[in-house]
Amino acid sequence: MRILLIGGVALFFGCGGKVPPQAGATADVATDGAMVVLSDDQQIARAAALLTTRVEADAQEALVVLKPLLVSAADRAEIPFNMGLAYHQLGDALNARKYYLRATAIDPALGAAWLNLGALSERGGQNRRALQHYRAGLRSAPDMGELVVGTIGVLRKMGRHDEAIAEAKTALAKNANNIDVYNNLGLVYIDQGKPDLAQFIYQKALNSIDGAGNNATIHANLGRTFLAKDRPWNAKAELEKALELDPDLVAAMVYLSHLAIDDHDWERTATLLERAAKIQPDNAAIQMNLGIAYRGLGQYELARKSYDLALELDPGNPDPYINISLLLGDHLHDYSGAIAAIQSYRSRGGAHRERADGLLTGFKDRKEKFQADVARKRKRESDRKKREDETRLAAQHEATQALWREEQEKKAAEDEAKRDRAEAAAAAALGAGAAAEAANPGATTEPTRGTRQAGAPCSSDDQCGDGLSCGGGVCASPAEAAPVQTRGSRQVGAPCSSANQCAEGLSCADGACAAASGGGNDWGGW
Repeated sequence: MRILLIGGVALFFGCGGKVPPQAGATADVATDGAMVVLSDDQQIARAAALLTTRVEADAQEALVVLKPLLVSAADRAEIPFNMGLAYHQLGDALNARKYYLRATAIDPALGAAWLNLGALSERGGQNRRALQHYRAGLRSAPDMGELVVGTIGVLRKMGRHDEAIAEAKTALAKNANNIDVYNNLGLVYIDQGKPDLAQFIYQKALNSIDGAGNNATIHANLGRTFLAKDRPWNAKAELEKALELDPDLVAAMVYLSHLAIDDHDWERTATLLERAAKIQPDNAAIQMNLGIAYRGLGQYELARKSYDLALELDPGNPDPYINISLLLGDHLHDYSGAIAAIQSYRSRGGAHRERADGLLTGFKDRKEKFQADVARKRKRESDRKKREDETRLAAQHEATQALWREEQEKKAAEDEAKRDRAEAAAAAALGAGAAAEAANPGATTEPTRGTRQAGAPCSSDDQCGDGLSCGGGVCASPAEAAPVQTRGSRQVGAPCSSANQCAEGLSCADGACAAASGGGNDWGGW
């Protein structure tokens, strides 16, 4: 058999290392359509091949292949183990645990089953049970280094650092080349605040173990040690080396993102953490830091989504609420939302109580100030709008008045022009009559009546229509005309058409005003 670790989960392939067919192959059907009965080994190999794809449909098909073998090959531990692995990939922890335990009951020395049982328990936050599984595996498979690493790792999570160090030293005494033990031992020293010891452990591994220089995890952890010693340039060099050796090493991406955050290089932070999130989409810490990067880039909607996802992935960790409050309060001016987020952090037992209290007080003060500013702005805006309305109404009134005055002036001008035209026409008519009489002094032609109607301006009866006479300067019927004619003011020699146009004591003779006593030429006596 052979064991392969993928993503912290051991894959176990039986059949003495035979090469399994490709995933999805129909190995039980010949090309001519005839059925071919596969042996148990071939079926197990086929299921194992399906499990390497990490595709949900393939894991389901692997279960279909393996379930009949539980009866036909009940003594084969790899069958329930691979079924446990299929359920593990499908996210069904209960059935995965059930079949891993069934595999260990058949073969207690099957270390991969104990390893995966421990991994399931750790993922569920059951560190004590995980430790029991790792130690049970070591009792049956004491030489399996992965179980030692799991034991050290879970002891470290539980804060039992001295036990973790003792386990690591015991393991190194048996196998001084177990590089994973060095990696975990160094992490214990980092947790203890002893970065110098951690650096010593990692450099010892690099100097004493063949091929350690090509181990990406050693370089990543050494970089983390330099971070703890505030040596960012050394840390960056080691972390970039780790990422060069393993482009998918999430730890290197995360630690490099810490350096980018310190430099406020939000674009690089986001790039690194987006890559890490694709590899570990269920890592809450990555999502929270990715939210910080998006916030720095001004992508506030993405930031909020990342914070919410971090809470969804790890509901027991209240830290995202601090970041949500900063996003809402500092950038979106939603002080009510920021205060609610801080209160959620405090009510869920957030560790940084003093900082939370300071933020809560600050956001309450800023909310009051903000509300007062909003009220003042609203009043200023209301006053401004009122002034604008008054100015607009005044302008409209002035425009209306100007238009009315313009219309009145236009009407007055038209009336004056009309009067001027009438007077000009009358003067022209008088001039034409005077000219005609001058050309024919003895002519006694009947004057031609005018066409002006009642009420029209006139200077003589001739300008008015039939049946009308000129009285008081306007054409009127004889009944309406003034009974007494007012004498004119024209002097001797002035043109006239009636005696009334001439001054008192003068008469109109031959179209001109003359003395009343001299009606003609004085030829002397006969």
